[in-house]
Amino acid sequence: MTSDIIKKILSIIILTTIIITIPLCLYAQERAVKISGANTSDTKKAASGSDVTGLQINGKYYALVIGINQYKTLPQLKTAVFDAQAVSKVLESDFGFTTKLILDKDATRNSILHALNEYRKLLTENDKLLIYYAGHGYYDKDTDTSYWLPVDAEREDNTDWLQARDLTTLLKSIASRHVLIIADSCYSGTMTRSAVVSLSTNKNRKYYIEKLLNKPARVLISSGGNEPVTDSGGGGHSIFADSLIKSLKNMNQVVFTAEELFSSGIKESVGGRSEQIPTYQILRNSGHDDGDFIFASIKNFAAPPKADEPVTPISQDSRLVITSQPSQAECYVNDKMVGMTPVDLKLPSGTYDIRLTINGYKNFAQKVLLQEAKSLQINHVFANVNGSLIVKSNPDGTMIYIDGAYVGESPQTIPNINPGSHMVELKRDGYNTWSDSVNVVAGENLYIKADLNKIVLAAPNPPPERKVYRSRTYQEPEQKKEHIVGPLPSF
Repeated sequence: MTSDIIKKILSIIILTTIIITIPLCLYAQERAVKISGANTSDTKKAASGSDVTGLQINGKYYALVIGINQYKTLPQLKTAVFDAQAVSKVLESDFGFTTKLILDKDATRNSILHALNEYRKLLTENDKLLIYYAGHGYYDKDTDTSYWLPVDAEREDNTDWLQARDLTTLLKSIASRHVLIIADSCYSGTMTRSAVVSLSTNKNRKYYIEKLLNKPARVLISSGGNEPVTDSGGGGHSIFADSLIKSLKNMNQVVFTAEELFSSGIKESVGGRSEQIPTYQILRNSGHDDGDFIFASIKNFAAPPKADEPVTPISQDSRLVITSQPSQAECYVNDKMVGMTPVDLKLPSGTYDIRLTINGYKNFAQKVLLQEAKSLQINHVFANVNGSLIVKSNPDGTMIYIDGAYVGESPQTIPNINPGSHMVELKRDGYNTWSDSVNVVAGENLYIKADLNKIVLAAPNPPPERKVYRSRTYQEPEQKKEHIVGPLPSF
C-alpha cells in the first residue's frame, strides 16, 4: 500500500514538472532569448564543442533593410531588391528581427535618414540594430570619403548622396549598444578602420559572448574593400548576398557573433567566387568599444507571435500558386508581402486580397476565394505603364545616354522609361555624336536606328602662294646732272 502511495506521489510530481516546464520553454523569448538548461539536448553547440547554456540576451532585434535597383539617373542594378527581400525574410524567420524594408523609389536620402532617426527614438540600450544596404557606392579618393548612393542620387551632384561620416555620427546618437552594418556596394570597405580579429576559444565561449554583449559594438561587414563588387553570380542574388543568406541559415551555433558569421561562411565563399575581398571591420568614430553584434537563432525555440501581428493558422488543405509575366513581381496577400513571383502558398480556406507590383508596370489586384482542399492558380500578364527604347546603331557598340545618364551600349533595349520627352545621345570614339529628342509613350516600344558619321579630318591648308619674278639687273635711275654756267670757282 505504501509503495502505491509513493508511486502516485512521484507521478504527480513528474506531471507537475512537465506542466510547469513546457510554458517556460515556449515563452522564454518574449523579452529575451534565453538558452535554458532544460533545452540543452536540443541546443546547437559551438563548433569547438562548448555550449552557452544559461546565457541570456535581453532586448529586441530590429533591421533596416535597403535595396535599390531602379535608380533615377545612375545605371540600373539587377539583384539589389531581391537580395534585400531575401535578407529581410531570413532575419525575420530565423532570428526574430522586426524588419523595415525600403526599396527602389522609396530609398531616398531623406527616407533613409528619417528611418534611422525613428530608431534613435525607439531603441533602448539592450536592443540590437542591423542595417543592410544593397545599392551603388562611391569613394572619393581626394577627400577619403565614402558614400552610399540613394535612388535620387545624381552623378555629378553629391547633394543627395549619403556620406559615411553622416551615418556614423547618427549611429552615435542611437541608444542601442550593438549596431551592425552589412553593406553590399562598391567601395563599402572604405567606411571603416581596421579591426583586430579575436575568435573565442572552446573553453570560455559563454564568458566571451557575455563580455561582447556588455561592450558597445559598431561594426561593418562589407562585400568588398576599396574595389567594385559584382551585382550577380549568386543564383539570382549577388555573390555576397548569396553567401550571407546561406551563412545565416547554416551556422552550426544557436548564438554567434558577426565576426564568426563573416569568418565561417562569407569571407572564403565570396573571395573564392569573385575578385572582391569582403571585410569585417570597425566603423570609424562610431563609439565602438570592443563589443560585437550577437545573433541568436530562434529555430529551436517556440517564440510567441509579435504583439502587432495577427495569428494566422496555416492549413495544408488549400493551395495558391501565383505567377506573372514578367516574373519577380512583389506579391502581397492581405497587404503582407509573401515573396516574388512565382510563389506557391499553402493557406487556410477563405477570402484573400492579392496584389502584384513590379516597377514600370500597372499594379494588379484581385480578391480570391480559396476553397477547402482545392488549389487555385493565378497567372497575370502585366501591362506596361512605362515605355521602352530599342536602340540600334551603325556601327554597333556605341555608348547610349538618356538625359545625360549612361545606360549601356548598342544594340540594346532599355525598358521602364517614363513617358514623355527624353534626349538620346549615341557616342563613339572617331564618330560624331548622334543626338535627338524622342517622345516615349506608355506601354509602347520606340525604335531608334542611328547612323553615326565618321569624323573627317580636314585636308591641311596649302602653303601660301609664292610669286615668282624673272631675274633682271637692277639699274640705278639716272641721276640728273646739274650744269653751272659762269666762272669757275677759285680754290
